[in-house]
Amino acid sequence: MNCPVLRNVFAGLLLALLSSGPSVHGAEFGPLPDNITVLEGESIILRCKIDEEVTHKAWLNRSNILFAGTDKWSLDRRVSLVNSNTSDFSIQIERVEVADEGLYTCSFQASNKPRIAHVFLIVQVPARIVNISQDVSVNEGGNVYLFCLAVGRPEPTVTWKENKYPPMITDVKNMPAQLGKTAILRCEAMAVPTASFEWYRDDRRPVESDNTLRIKNEKTRSLLLFTNVTDKHFGNYTCFASNRLGASNASMLLFRPGAVYGRGVAVNVGVSAGVGFWLCLSVSLLMKV
Repeated sequence: MNCPVLRNVFAGLLLALLSSGPSVHGAEFGPLPDNITVLEGESIILRCKIDEEVTHKAWLNRSNILFAGTDKWSLDRRVSLVNSNTSDFSIQIERVEVADEGLYTCSFQASNKPRIAHVFLIVQVPARIVNISQDVSVNEGGNVYLFCLAVGRPEPTVTWKENKYPPMITDVKNMPAQLGKTAILRCEAMAVPTASFEWYRDDRRPVESDNTLRIKNEKTRSLLLFTNVTDKHFGNYTCFASNRLGASNASMLLFRPGAVYGRGVAVNVGVSAGVGFWLCLSVSLLMKV
């Protein structure tokens, strides 16, 4: 069912079969699909803007019907109808999986003509190392076999470097949290020697553990574990990873669902880069080594 002609015919037949409902407004969309990229595990809203009178509307994934008007046909609990009003007919997919990738179609009847809007969902998986050689000793002139297995989508490229480089933060992201629920902020860093981790709040106060918040440091990552989210916990957090070769930091948000936010961005701090607070902190930590 990859043929565009057959898909359009199917959508037109679907609209003819849908039950009549209250009039809404719709807009004409182009026939070419837009691409939307999302990371595995995140949520995404697929929007269908409407502003002309329509009588029927539906969402399809490939040839599967997700919604016929406000009636849900999909059995997937992660898929929900966000809006169905005179200007918007949008759906949301929570905890996106790789299997969700593909063509989605918003189809509706406007001015006695079937109209179709396409969007192609691309699901990416952050690269991560799942297996790597253990430490090994070898005599000069001898042979040694080292391996490194990484997974991700698109398929990651593995490169080898000499084991003297400062920490590189590889995995951070903003996290929505509900009041009274649990939440986790994660900071993962590649470093040889192993990095030490510190956490700071938006006003640059060190984060300290209490009865609602715990810091858990592991070999390659540090976790902020919120056991009971309250209003005071929402805000910007900065993870600082350092060893004797240098340091890097990355910021991320713990926010209420629905809040407007930007993605966490990692900033590398070397011997010749970084100013103000982070430079002072870098020097202080390096002097302790």
